Amino acid sequence: MIAIQNPIEWRRFCEGVLQRADLCNDPRFADNPSRVENRQQLDAEIGPIFASLTRDAAIMRLEAHQIA
Repeated sequence: MIAIQNPIEWRRFCEGVLQRADLCNDPRFADNPSRVENRQQLDAEIGPIFASLTRDAAIMRLEAHQIA
């Protein structure tokens, strides 16, 4: 489980961890209530990215961008 606690973390997560800056500006994911409401679509965007990474690579990205 990944916890994004504020808009700054969301931006770091999208740009740094996912390498998908476009998700930061997607209105479906603009704020936490929107991300919860559109969870299935967000999971569909995030899932393949993490599936393509090794465990170590995912951890390195998360740590490098200070995401818990």
